[in-house]
Parts: sequence; structure tokens; C-alpha cells
Amino acid sequence: MKRKKCSCCHRPVSHCLCSYIVGQPTKLPILIVQHPDEAGHPFTTSYLATLGATSVHLISAMDVSEQQCLNLLQISPDTQLALLYTDHRYAKHETIVLDCNA
Repeated sequence: MKRKKCSCCHRPVSHCLCSYIVGQPTKLPILIVQHPDEAGHPFTTSYLATLGATSVHLISAMDVSEQQCLNLLQISPDTQLALLYTDHRYAKHETIVLDCNA
């Protein structure tokens, strides 16, 4: 028998996180591009980010162009974009920042 899941956070009801998620307004639009294999994982944290911040958009894709990012975030093409990317080859908390407009 499958456990009942929370309709909001998708965790088992006995482990619901909704009472711990506090919505935070964000000044910048955020797009999380999640690997399709990760999207089906039952404990993915990317989805939780969409519950906790007002301007987070989550998509599941292997490759997203800069124009698709602009369209998804509903921002003008002259807006500066930055890519934050963490890779297994880097230290645990090291993040690469790439200027997409350079």
C-alpha cells in the first residue's frame, strides 16, 4: 500500500515539510533547470525552492538556450543574465558564475 502524500510538498504526510516552508519574496527571477532524471526523484529539493520563493521557475530539461531562459523568466533580452552552476568536479560549496552576456 502506497503512503499518502502531501498535495503541496509531495512528501509522505508523516514527513510533510509545509509547516517549515516560509515564502520569501525574491528581487530577481530564478530559473532552475533540473535534469530529467532528477525530476522523478521523490526527494528532489528543486521543487521545494518553488514553494519557498516567489519568483522561482523550475523546468526539467537537458539543454536550454539563453532565449528560452529569457522567455521562461519573462524578462527583456537586454537584461543581464548570470549562470550559477555547481559541478561534482568542484569543491562542495564552490560555484561557478558565468556572464551569459559576455
